[in-house]
Amino acid sequence: MATGGMEWAFPTAEHGLNEYRPWQYELLWNGVRVWHTDDRTGLTGEVTIYLDGGRSYFTLIPRITNPTNEAQPYQFWANAMLTLYDYNAPSPDLTFILPDDAVTIHSTGDGSLPGPGGQMGWPVHNGRDFSHYSEWHQYMGVFANPAQADFVGAYDLGADQGMVRVFPHAIATGVKIFCLGDLPSELWTDDSGRYFELWGGLTPTFWDYRTLEPGASVAWSERWYPVSGIGGYNWANEEAAIRLVPSGERAEVAVATTRSLNGTVVLRRGGVEVQRWEAFITPGQPFRATGGPAPGGGDWGVQVLEGGAVIAQMGP
Repeated sequence: MATGGMEWAFPTAEHGLNEYRPWQYELLWNGVRVWHTDDRTGLTGEVTIYLDGGRSYFTLIPRITNPTNEAQPYQFWANAMLTLYDYNAPSPDLTFILPDDAVTIHSTGDGSLPGPGGQMGWPVHNGRDFSHYSEWHQYMGVFANPAQADFVGAYDLGADQGMVRVFPHAIATGVKIFCLGDLPSELWTDDSGRYFELWGGLTPTFWDYRTLEPGASVAWSERWYPVSGIGGYNWANEEAAIRLVPSGERAEVAVATTRSLNGTVVLRRGGVEVQRWEAFITPGQPFRATGGPAPGGGDWGVQVLEGGAVIAQMGP
């Protein structure tokens, strides 16, 4: 699913100044810790990657520390290079899940769109739905305006598989999607391989910097996991990804979990229960059903319960 893995970009915008340099590492019983000290600012960037034997996700804990005697401006971004298709390139069925109503353009070769720093509607702008990879005809990068929810990701509807990133959006406010469009693959590889980039950072855009005071540090935790067999998703947390598609008085429901559980899936409308199912759900074996009818109005919602406690909820 990953073309080029993940890079850690700091302390400047874009790909930083340290992604090409050797980083130190320490093997842990359930992961690895990598770090590097920038020789220009003295800032240390550190990332710990954990695996959990009972979960389908891996955990990232980035930490930036300022051991110097002066305040230092900085950015930190994690950049995942992905395809989500069975071949080494994104397919036309790739979709992006970004809960926002507008994005800021970083760069693009599409002259019909706003220039750098300009805003456009998301996902639909001038009749084009940019949540579909097939609409990215030229290269383009967009930032969330800023991140509005604790999840972001992508899903290939043809391959029926995708990726979820769960993160604290009040801390790590930056999300960026970049697609290569019609750029020739000779610019980055010696074959026809292609990819898209899913970025997550502390600052909303590459034009924003934070300042780290002497002796201070900043850290947060986020989780990344694969999902499949649910036809896409429109909500996620570290426990589950949920797909909810209303159609008249009925709704399609799909739930993929990050661990095995005997749970209850509840379909709701207007905050009132419509239908519930008892289900054993495990990574690679999601839950899917169609529920209803639910006459009347009100927003649809889904709850996932374990032992009577709600572990995931989308909507009312």
